Amino acid sequence: MGINATLAAWQEFFVVLAGVAAVLLGLVFVGESIQSGNHVRAGRHWDLAYASATSLFYALVIALALLIPEGRPIAQGVLVVGFGLLGLESSRGAFVTARSGQWSKPQLAFRFVAPLAAMIVLIVAGLVLIAGWVPGVWLTAGAAFAQITVGTQNAWDLLLGGTAPSD
Repeated sequence: MGINATLAAWQEFFVVLAGVAAVLLGLVFVGESIQSGNHVRAGRHWDLAYASATSLFYALVIALALLIPEGRPIAQGVLVVGFGLLGLESSRGAFVTARSGQWSKPQLAFRFVAPLAAMIVLIVAGLVLIAGWVPGVWLTAGAAFAQITVGTQNAWDLLLGGTAPSD
């Protein structure tokens, strides 16, 4: 199966992924407004809010990039690489900021290092898509799913009180 056929076969997956990411991203803002008066604005609170919103945003734009009609893997690959580079910078910035806080190593690894790793995978996936290779679709799906997973966990912890439970 060629790259265009693979992209067509995965279209429904990316439609669902975009919908899930958009709904969860909206719920981050609902949760933030609900919790806005219930806790002190600690650094960890802002770390979680930023990390969850950016993870879900990147999952959304990644899915939308792979839904470009007419199956243009080069254009999709360029978009995926671009979003990967932007996400790498924002994830790196969040990691540096969070590292100065009071996060344990496992919390840092899941909440901030995992999105960094997903962005590196995304850049590789974009390059593979540009080359027209099918595994680029799988790598992109995996990176987007990782962003949804991390974003959802961060949003859940944010909703439950603005900080993550201590290890």
